[in-house]
Amino acid sequence: IATKQTELLESTAEESCCRRGLEHVNRGDFKEALAAFSEAIRLNPNYAQAYIHRGSAYAETSMKQQAIADLRVATKMCFESGDLDNYHTARALSEQIHNGKSNREVVREVVREVPASAADKIVVDELFV
Repeated sequence: IATKQTELLESTAEESCCRRGLEHVNRGDFKEALAAFSEAIRLNPNYAQAYIHRGSAYAETSMKQQAIADLRVATKMCFESGDLDNYHTARALSEQIHNGKSNREVVREVVREVPASAADKIVVDELFV
């Protein structure tokens, strides 16, 4: 318990909002999840993870355009900062949504299993147009 309390004290407000949003996602309460992720973005507009989570939540609620917009922002942020893990996650989610496969199982599978490798070739494509 002490470790968890220390982690909570060390986390930023936007990280706390994202954790709260993920708890709402796990309960299936996407309205509250979207509100929590949006608050994280309001607190820190450069927090790519919040855009990824909000994009995933939008995808799960069939809000395709909003999901793609958030994932586009996250992909660009992650690319520019060299954050390959989140870059690959955001890009894979965006591809799944573009292909019409935005159901909960696919979104969770992509987030859980996207491989990230420094050797991967990063191609800037139409996501930034």
